[in-house]
Amino acid sequence: MHLLFVHGAGGSPEVWYHQTRYFGGSHAVRLPGHPQGQGMSSIDDYADWVAGVIRDKGRGPAAVCGHSMGGAIA
Repeated sequence: MHLLFVHGAGGSPEVWYHQTRYFGGSHAVRLPGHPQGQGMSSIDDYADWVAGVIRDKGRGPAAVCGHSMGGAIA
């Protein structure tokens, strides 16, 4: 099983630095619009985007972990 970490609205993948080092093969995503670019309009849109990352990168099955907004997405 793969671990995928999702940061909060004010964060970035770097908040998961220690976790991605400890859990070999895990990955932290950079959400669209955080901190730059066009964000998405809903948590459901972000959740669909994360599901696409898992599917497109062949990272499934995955345990998705998040904090703050990332927790809602997870």
